[in-house]
Amino acid sequence: MKKITALLAFTLAAHGALSEPKTDTMIGTLSTGDYLIEIWPGDKAPLYLLKNRNGKTLTDKLPAEVLAKNYPELKALIENGIADDASLGPEQPKSPGEIP
Repeated sequence: MKKITALLAFTLAAHGALSEPKTDTMIGTLSTGDYLIEIWPGDKAPLYLLKNRNGKTLTDKLPAEVLAKNYPELKALIENGIADDASLGPEQPKSPGEIP
């Protein structure tokens, strides 16, 4: 039984089930005409790194509250933006064949 338990633990560890989550992999992005927001995993909540439209980094990885405090125009985007359509404008036309 000890051999089976050890083998199971080794297998889980080999597949990353027992390892720490990666913090060096970007989760996604949100964008506006002026900014690109990279979303990174944090210990308790996502972190946000802000770049201007030319790609210059404007902030370190920050919690949402800090980014929204420093850039209040991005608060709604951070709170409501989704990966598929992070726009805050009018609804975009659906693609042909897209299921509503």
